[in-house]
Amino acid sequence: MTKTRRRVGSKRSARRKRLSCLILGAFDSDLVAIERLLASMGIQPVVMSDLPSRGVTLSDKMKHVFSSTDLVIAIIDPEPVNANVAFELGYALALGKRPLIIARHLSQQMGQIVCN
Repeated sequence: MTKTRRRVGSKRSARRKRLSCLILGAFDSDLVAIERLLASMGIQPVVMSDLPSRGVTLSDKMKHVFSSTDLVIAIIDPEPVNANVAFELGYALALGKRPLIIARHLSQQMGQIVCN
C-alpha cells in the first residue's frame, strides 16, 4: 500500500492573502521607485492619490483603503507640508496603523519636532 503525499504548501500559498501597502504622498511626488520595490517583494502597492473617488465620500474611501491594506508608508516633504498627506497620516495613526514615515529634506527645526 503506497501513501500519497499531499502538497500542503501549495494550498497554503493559494489561500495566503497578498500583502498590500498604502503609499501616502503628494501629487508631485515620484513614487515609482517605492512602488517597484514593493512589487519586487511581492507586496501590492496602493497609492491613495491614484484611487478613483467617483460616487464615494472621502471618509468611506479612506475607511475602505485603510482597512484593506496591511502596511502604510508616508512620504513627507516638510517644506511645504502637504495637508492631505498629514491628514491621511493622522487617520492611519488613529486607526492604530504604524506607518513607515520617510521624511525628505528635513530642516533642523523639523528634525527637532520629529525627535521630541
